[in-house]
Amino acid sequence: MKYKLFKLLEVYGEIEKVLKNSTDFKLNMQLMENQDLIEPHKNRLSRLIGENPEYLQYEKERITLCNQYCDKDNEGNSLVIDGAFIGLNVNVEFQNKVEALNDHYKNTIEEMSPKITEYNKVLYTTDIDIEFLPITEDVSNGVMTGMTQKILRPLFQSKPKDIKATKDPIISDENK
Repeated sequence: MKYKLFKLLEVYGEIEKVLKNSTDFKLNMQLMENQDLIEPHKNRLSRLIGENPEYLQYEKERITLCNQYCDKDNEGNSLVIDGAFIGLNVNVEFQNKVEALNDHYKNTIEEMSPKITEYNKVLYTTDIDIEFLPITEDVSNGVMTGMTQKILRPLFQSKPKDIKATKDPIISDENK
């Protein structure tokens, strides 16, 4: 199945969150196997930016601010949808802090701008054909929040129930 690259990175990050707290060996192994499928794509994307230590520090500080000021779920986890932190665009305190951070790293951001443009283009437009190794639903019980399950939905194996086809009385041949 094809996924946008940013969705794969979202799945990768969510797997990291689960692995930090899970002690379930079978689940952890299944998650790590899927993470290994995403890793080469993540690494290729990282090479587009390169290893500029000052830019990496800027990103670390920016992400820290995003996590600090974004909306949270009931467990206190940052809300991120489609790669975007939720609630930052209306948070004036965040806007002021990130503006100060951008001013501090202005030269670095300008230097990295062409690479960042290319990075974002690849991140949001590249389709990756990937077949995840299915995670059986029985191993995830009690370990994942609903939001985590939503993000990791492509990994879950759903066994179709044996449903017999029945005639719908409203759409039967007799009522045509």
